[in-house]
Amino acid sequence: MPFALHRLARAAALAAALAASLVSVAALAQVRDELVEQQQASEAKIPISGSVGLESGISGGTLVANEEQRRASLDMTLSLRLAWAIRPGLSLAVSDGVNKNLVTNVDSGAVRPYDTNFGDVGFSLSWMPQTLEDGKSKPWVLPGGIISSVGLSSSLPTSRSSQFQTKITNLGTSLSLSRQGLFDGLMTLSYSFSFNKNFHRYASATREIDPTANPLFRAGGAEDVGGGEIATTAQNSSFSLRNGLTAAFSIGDRWYAAIAYSLSHSWKYYDAPLDEFSSDYAKAGRGRSDNQWGSIGVSYALTASGQTAISAQVYTGSPVFTADNKTLRFPFFDFRSLPDNYSSFSLGLSHDF
Repeated sequence: MPFALHRLARAAALAAALAASLVSVAALAQVRDELVEQQQASEAKIPISGSVGLESGISGGTLVANEEQRRASLDMTLSLRLAWAIRPGLSLAVSDGVNKNLVTNVDSGAVRPYDTNFGDVGFSLSWMPQTLEDGKSKPWVLPGGIISSVGLSSSLPTSRSSQFQTKITNLGTSLSLSRQGLFDGLMTLSYSFSFNKNFHRYASATREIDPTANPLFRAGGAEDVGGGEIATTAQNSSFSLRNGLTAAFSIGDRWYAAIAYSLSHSWKYYDAPLDEFSSDYAKAGRGRSDNQWGSIGVSYALTASGQTAISAQVYTGSPVFTADNKTLRFPFFDFRSLPDNYSSFSLGLSHDF
């Protein structure tokens, strides 16, 4: 399988991970990484593989013609991944990323203009069942030509956002299914499901001010709610479920395209009763949020092996429903409220080794 086949899906998954501080072995490109890295690296003299990528992206709000509504934003993202093929079918990987903001809009929510943010260091252990064929280990193929894998994941809260939310770690489990060779070998279809449990020191929406333990705290800032308390964990989730679907296409010798969609359901720690301040659309009960991520993109392999490639994509991360909970949002581009910067456009350069 060419190295660049699922590159675009991996970029989308990384963008979602950095934005939401989520690290999961069920990222949309997991199947591609397992098939290539485990089978090839395990047979190499040094069973180590990895990837490095540099991506530049502008927000959809940058393109708004109305100056009053324009919300320009430009970011650079560096991603790193290293994998060790312990044995055929069994792989241990570590990944991280760093994001540098180059253009900050006035209401982006960024704590500091031109900020630099490191992601959480993620660890994943994945296993793909194997069979012996002609004395060699090959992936076990289910009826219909489907290849399966399972995984475990965790992370270190190295990002400022995780430290701000008092995150300790997370534990996740996943199942991935992949079908290659569709339409005369032009398409690979992959599906993943994951469960993730987060662990935080604090689950309440506020906590006492401690500047040494709250690296994002600003005296008098929006997070300073007064009375010696700071808003930090209103968005903390206790656990989540995620489904992901990726279709990757090979176009000629060096061109590739991919479309990916991921749907996540997160449950909070708290139960929220209705009161006089509740929205007309609010519901009582345990806090929950539904979010989706979608990407469409193309890549071109600069080398014959496909290890070095450039890519371009449109990426969207948004709530599933509109603010009134009546209309589904289109998952691959925000046609309703571009200044909200749910959508972005990016160019990337990556290399696999």
